[in-house]
Amino acid sequence: MLYSSSPKVLQVVRAAWLFVAVVCLAYAQYILRSPAADAQTAADSVLFLIMLILTFPAGIIAIGFAFVYSSLVLPDRCETPLDLVVLWSAFATVGYLQWFKFSPYLLEKWRKRKSQSI
Repeated sequence: MLYSSSPKVLQVVRAAWLFVAVVCLAYAQYILRSPAADAQTAADSVLFLIMLILTFPAGIIAIGFAFVYSSLVLPDRCETPLDLVVLWSAFATVGYLQWFKFSPYLLEKWRKRKSQSI
């Protein structure tokens, strides 16, 4: 199990996760700057789908944030690079907290409870 691995392995996994998330943002920004007619939709879709995969199941919370943000701020989709950064930040924050803060905490709590019952 990953959380029972050495701290070095956890650092590598964390760095890899962050790297993939940042590359996703950079790629979505690249797509948004392309002259294609559907660049905005493509950038939204790439960012949304990859980050949803990286943050599932907590990414569903970020979907709610994205819906509220798009309803209040954006007319239809991400139009500027800043809009992509805001959406990416919501996903990245939720995913990072899920995988590297809450999950290890809950796993450790479960292990302590399990060891006390034996």
